[in-house]
Amino acid sequence: MVLGIVSSIAGMLGWGIGRRLGHLEFVKRNLGEFKEDHREFIRRYGYWAVAIGSITPFPFSLTCWAAGVMGLRGITVFLAALTFRIPRFFLYYWLIAYTGNWF
Repeated sequence: MVLGIVSSIAGMLGWGIGRRLGHLEFVKRNLGEFKEDHREFIRRYGYWAVAIGSITPFPFSLTCWAAGVMGLRGITVFLAALTFRIPRFFLYYWLIAYTGNWF
């Protein structure tokens, strides 16, 4: 439980970093048009993008950074992280603890 909460908080820190990066001229120049063209898509499916990033082996920090750069709301990222990140750690613990006897 503690690892899931800490990971969710770390994800929010990554989201904050992404928000700051999103204001840099270099990032605006490279992603500005994409962000404007896909604003509705990001708003509609951003929660699920973070949720998928929470449970896959893809680095969660990059998912959160991208969510920040793309302007996804913080509460959306936080809820997706809590909802999916904490159960992921329980599943990993269960797999490690109970499947060790099989081999």
